[in-house]
Amino acid sequence: MRIDKVHIKSQFKNLNDFKIDINENCMETVLIGLNATGKSNFLEALVIIFRDLDLERSPQPFFEYNITYECRGKIIEIDYSKTNGYQYLIEIVLI
Repeated sequence: MRIDKVHIKSQFKNLNDFKIDINENCMETVLIGLNATGKSNFLEALVIIFRDLDLERSPQPFFEYNITYECRGKIIEIDYSKTNGYQYLIEIVLI
């Protein structure tokens, strides 16, 4: 699995309208920043996103987000908002 883009659209701790575009040509990504700038909060948001997607009985997330990632030959985009719920877009990658 490779994460391409993440947008935390609503408030999650100190992240609000936070966007990160990860270079798809690099095998590693490093988060660098001063203390209290949101590095750990970003990682915690990723844990919440994927935990909630994995658990069938999980509660609705308490922040809105959009995430795009590649997994097993598919590009998956998930958009979650409190008003519209989950919206999915799945593209098959042809090699």
